[in-house]
Amino acid sequence: MAGWAANGLTAAQLSDGRIQFWATDAAGQMYSTWQNNFDWVYWQHQWTPALPTFAATNLAVAPLSDKRLQFWAVDTTGAIWSCWKSTTSANAQWTAWTKAWTAGAPPFTAKQVAAAPLSDGRLQFWAVDANGAIWSCWKSTTSANAAWTAWTKTWTASAPTFTAKQVTAAPLSDGRLQFWAVDTTGAIWSCWKSTTSSSSAWTAWTKTWTAGAPPFTAKQVGAAPLSDGRLQFWALDSGGKMWSCWKSTTSANAAWTTWTKNWTADVPTFTTSALWPARLGDGRLALWVIDTTGLIWVTVKSTTSSNAAWQNWSLQFEMQHQEQTNWCWAGCAAGTSFLYDRNSAWSQCKVANCELASTTCCSSPGPCNVYGYLNVALTCVGHYQSMLAGTVPDATLTSETAAGRPVGVRQAWSGGGAHFIMINGGGPNNMVTVKDPWYGSSYITYATLVNGYQGSGSWTHSYYTH
Repeated sequence: MAGWAANGLTAAQLSDGRIQFWATDAAGQMYSTWQNNFDWVYWQHQWTPALPTFAATNLAVAPLSDKRLQFWAVDTTGAIWSCWKSTTSANAQWTAWTKAWTAGAPPFTAKQVAAAPLSDGRLQFWAVDANGAIWSCWKSTTSANAAWTAWTKTWTASAPTFTAKQVTAAPLSDGRLQFWAVDTTGAIWSCWKSTTSSSSAWTAWTKTWTAGAPPFTAKQVGAAPLSDGRLQFWALDSGGKMWSCWKSTTSANAAWTTWTKNWTADVPTFTTSALWPARLGDGRLALWVIDTTGLIWVTVKSTTSSNAAWQNWSLQFEMQHQEQTNWCWAGCAAGTSFLYDRNSAWSQCKVANCELASTTCCSSPGPCNVYGYLNVALTCVGHYQSMLAGTVPDATLTSETAAGRPVGVRQAWSGGGAHFIMINGGGPNNMVTVKDPWYGSSYITYATLVNGYQGSGSWTHSYYTH
């Protein structure tokens, strides 16, 4: 399960509002998952027509003016590869990978890249080179198919007086872009568009864009709009702690709040190595992080209100809808297999074949649509540790999921029958995160999980995984 690379993490909305999410492993292989009508698809290694011929070290993604996503990856030689959605359909195929997406080859070796839409929808793209200079190019017209301008280091009124190591950008509430750069000393510099015109000049570089200087040394930053348009900004410090500040009002010129590590009630116990925020289709912000053990965590605003509390941290867990009415055990086991192994080959029907000692559950699933046992299904996929009758304390759910181990739960319905679900997050405030192969994801109280799940479920058995 471990092995996600800290510098390979990005996400953006597809043209229909669903999020697509990418991460790289330690070998530079790219994987992707995206929301479907139920939850998230299992990790996909080949999400483009052909696997890339390079190893990726850094990723970026942003929407073109017609809402098609364009994606970039920096390889180990510093070349910048790109592909994009071939049509405006969210389900369109991605184009072939190419290094020739700009008129001329970059006159530099890239280390890190970022992209964001200008106020008129044109994309602007940035690359930090091996010497810490920030290069940029942008779409020459508002057409999504327009040519990119030539590469330039003089896209701001004055050249930076610092050496950059990481950059990001996000739109203010009036559509103007704000841009940030972390320098080699860990200071955070910023500039922004001086007017709402996409062609307006950028302001001068400044380190005093917040009310007070950051009380930390930064190594990575990210920003995204809340549901009311206010930006929230995060900085990862040199010790792996996450700091945040946000616009105090919906005015694009509003002051930023003071820096805080307590922007969520569930202050993480893990050490963070990378972060990436993105706004979901309903306007809620989500933040994904990679910890130093290689686990991916996520927190989401609990409601569509921009002032809503953040949910507790939970493991990024892809759960597919159970393919047969009685296959909750197969759905839980298959999803668990992908949490532990992104290259898992288990499908629900293969789990059913294993559990039922059959060879026909994939070709003829109907006769295999029977009650099953989660401990057997988890044993089939190689991730069963133990089970016990009854519940386990909320603190145990928290400690198990904090260690990267989801916990299975059997729910007995008051009217008869039972159902299996997985718990992928605990934490404070008596809240747990549930992955359910029939009802989908939910964020509920521990008490509801014990006696009242989906109105009538009672927790009868617990299943530890490894």
